[in-house]
Amino acid sequence: MPQDISHPLKHEYDHWHGVTSLRYNQFLQAITALELDDAARHLSVFSTLLRNILDFSDRRLHELIDESDQSYELIKADLLILTKTLVKVEDGVADLQKIEKCQPNNLRAELVDRLDLLVRLNNILNKHQIRQVELLFPLFEKKVLGQRATSLANEMTQVMQRALPN
Repeated sequence: MPQDISHPLKHEYDHWHGVTSLRYNQFLQAITALELDDAARHLSVFSTLLRNILDFSDRRLHELIDESDQSYELIKADLLILTKTLVKVEDGVADLQKIEKCQPNNLRAELVDRLDLLVRLNNILNKHQIRQVELLFPLFEKKVLGQRATSLANEMTQVMQRALPN
């Protein structure tokens, strides 16, 4: 029986999603424990990973699928929403760090007020991953084959490694 070998881009994307999900969960654990410095560190690593891969996707997406395809519009919208929501989360953490210094007794209540935003980013990231798998990867598997697929997967790996995720 032949071994099931996944498409190189899907394989690398699955790896990227696992790493970013882990980093975001570490951020959520730290921030809900009110360990804001640790949370900011985890968020910084997550943000770098996410921005690097979003930049990679933005640069390469138009090469891989037809811009008139509905999938393209959905993925581009996801990229924009992820970017905007990430900025809001980063600003929220910075606000919490200021509150911790000026009004430490209000910190837990202020965090609770921001929990929806923190969960929203995680949900958007997960929905984006599902869209990628359901909409884009079937197109990639038909269009991007062999050496080109391997080359793009290697480029994605390099983008992640430049983000220093470990």
